[in-house]
Amino acid sequence: MPDGRVLRRVAGEPALILGAPRALLMQVAHPCIAAAVADHSDFRDGPWLRLWRTLDAMVLLVFGSEPQRCQALAAVRRTHDRVQGRLRGDGGPWRGGTAYTAHDPDAQAWVLLTLADTSETIFDRLVRRFHPGEREALWADWRALGQFFGIPPRLLPERYSGYRARLQQTLDSDLLAVTDTTRALARAILHPKVAFLPRAMWQPAVSLTAGLLPARLRVAYDLPFGARQRLECAIWTGAQRTTWRLVPRARRSLPRLYASARLSIRPALLAAPR
Repeated sequence: MPDGRVLRRVAGEPALILGAPRALLMQVAHPCIAAAVADHSDFRDGPWLRLWRTLDAMVLLVFGSEPQRCQALAAVRRTHDRVQGRLRGDGGPWRGGTAYTAHDPDAQAWVLLTLADTSETIFDRLVRRFHPGEREALWADWRALGQFFGIPPRLLPERYSGYRARLQQTLDSDLLAVTDTTRALARAILHPKVAFLPRAMWQPAVSLTAGLLPARLRVAYDLPFGARQRLECAIWTGAQRTTWRLVPRARRSLPRLYASARLSIRPALLAAPR
């Protein structure tokens, strides 16, 4: 079984936080996931709290000790136990009234694929190019994490090439569809409600997200990517790469430090009602 070293190295980069909007937009392009998020979370009204909870769980799953990982997994499963319902309208191949559940293995596999692809894309674009063999090792680590989470091995290709093929197959299929629910979530993702920040402050981050998204989804979300957006994306990319070169890795790996002190600092957070 992979030891997770490559995943921890990649996930330890704070730059990956900039990939959160990309990953979320890819995930909610799946109509069942969009419905689950819209019906069973406070995401639209409290995106920052939701992001904190998600990052908290992911940090422990990737960096935590075995007891921490098990506790995080149990918390996620308790939340998922409450997430079930029916689609309110048509979306992709699903008709209105179709039942959904957060325990659906295909939806869980898609979420994992988006996280794996986003971590690879952000690290490659904003930090540094991968060394030979690192991409294969990174996918092996993500696959092991998915199996720990309970996703059936048949849904997680064994090799990196199979994972890339499955990702592209899903992107090219009709399984993804931008519905009215998805668009409402996208507005909350790209322009979260923060009282002390004007809407215009988010535009450079929106340009970065547009540049990082797969082309099909960028078009589906109607995100402009002209000269201004390309320039803003290039500035973000250059600034992040410069930061990586100038700041020692020990000072950048905040998730590692956070995970080591997680239970002693905030012991009740994962057990708190969602």
